[in-house]
Order: sequence, then structure tokens, then C-alpha cells
Amino acid sequence: MLGSHVFLLGSHVIVLLSGALVGPPWSKRQNGILMREVATKTEDGNAASLYYEAHCDFVESSLKNLGKVDVVISPVKTTLLGNASAGYPLVMGDVNIMKLISLLKPKVLVPLLNAEIDQEGPLSSIVVDRGDYQAVTKQITSAQPETRVEFPAPPGEAFAVAL
Repeated sequence: MLGSHVFLLGSHVIVLLSGALVGPPWSKRQNGILMREVATKTEDGNAASLYYEAHCDFVESSLKNLGKVDVVISPVKTTLLGNASAGYPLVMGDVNIMKLISLLKPKVLVPLLNAEIDQEGPLSSIVVDRGDYQAVTKQITSAQPETRVEFPAPPGEAFAVAL
């Protein structure tokens, strides 16, 4: 596997991967995170796994050799600074989600609902969202039928994903 490995409690492996480029092009990328729970095996005999990246921005080569994961948590909507057709992307959900799904082939996609926020301040009027949860769900179901989309529970409520 690519990335830096951190072992916790002898049964969890955390792999840090190239994630979002936040800031100018010369900035260091944030981390995407792959977690494997070695002690918990799924029905296919592999360690239970989860991939998380909060901007749906990744370096494809860092994900190519990971193989399948059980759960992907990522935004499916794009958030832009400017207008919906030509703004600066802050979150790249509708741009990259299908590529991410095709690379990792998850059993479950849990969409981050980070576009569902109340915004205030001087830039709030020029921060716009692009994308549609239902359209992405339909697209994933068509292109990757073995991946199901499960929306998270409301804040404060428990949420479990059956593998």
C-alpha cells in the first residue's frame, strides 16, 4: 500500500494518502485516509475498510493499488467560490465522485452533506453548490450497481452501515 502507515491497538491500520489540494498549487496536499480494521473480517474474508476524503479531491495514483474498500465517505456535490459554471472549486464532489467510485469499488458510499450548511459572512453570497444527490445516486446505481448509497443519519443520531 502507498502512504504512511500508523498501527493502533494492533488491530487497526490507518494509511494516509494524497488528498485535497487546499490553497495555491504549491501547497502541500491534505490527507485522504484509508482505515482497515484487521480484526474484523467482511464476508469476503478481507479486513473491514473505510476511505474518507472531505473534498473528493485525490491523486489517482495513490488510490490505484488499494483495491476494493467497503465504505467510502466523500462529498457528491461540488462547492464553488464564484458561479456554478466557472467558479473556483473548494469541494469537487460532482466532478470526481464517479472516478473515486470506479477506483475503490466500495460496497457503500456515504455522501458527506457538507453542502448543507448555513453560511454567513462576506463571501457567503458567492459560495455556490453544484450537483444533485438523487442524480448522483442514480448515476452510481447505473455505473456501479454493486455500490449502494446510504445517507447519514441526522446530527446526534447513531448511524451504522451493514456490510
